[in-house]
Amino acid sequence: MLFGGEKMEWSVTQQGLRAVIEVSCRDPGDGLYKAWAVGPGGRFLLGTLLPEGGTLCLRRTLSVDSLKGQGVWPVRAVECRLSHSFSGSASTVPWVDDVLRRSACRLPRHTVRRSEGGFVLSLPFDPRAPFPLTPLFCLSRVENGRLIFSFCEDGTPYIFRPDGKDRKEIDSQRRDPHGKSDHQGTGRTGRSAGL
Repeated sequence: MLFGGEKMEWSVTQQGLRAVIEVSCRDPGDGLYKAWAVGPGGRFLLGTLLPEGGTLCLRRTLSVDSLKGQGVWPVRAVECRLSHSFSGSASTVPWVDDVLRRSACRLPRHTVRRSEGGFVLSLPFDPRAPFPLTPLFCLSRVENGRLIFSFCEDGTPYIFRPDGKDRKEIDSQRRDPHGKSDHQGTGRTGRSAGL
């Protein structure tokens, strides 16, 4: 499994009523990473990976009953995500669904810049490489060799406007006289208009 462009290794060993979960990868040196156990019923925060001689490591021993109670037994995967960037950018993205969250675990080095009403995610673009955030392919744009994605404050992605209108202007145009938001972006409320 890859995260931050680095190969991540993880294992779960059951020892009686306890489970030992180990996670490791080469330290990319760009910040602090957190790991989550993923199971049939959800995700469970394991903790922060610690640097040890050029490697990031985490070892947790937990009761199998507590993992079952969290919906993560048996553990099917481990996800890691940059939780604090040493570059000073706010790298914690509030992903709105599990598909995006899983895709984001494999993102190469990226930057997040706060903007009015949301944030912008930027990452290197190589047209010969697999697209790094497939679920958002149609919502991306390329600027100066980087992929750019725009998000609302709550983490909902939105389409970049080539006419330069920012999120605040778009939202104000999508409201009816009673202040109800039209989340389809059609300018109408009620039933969704087809694209």
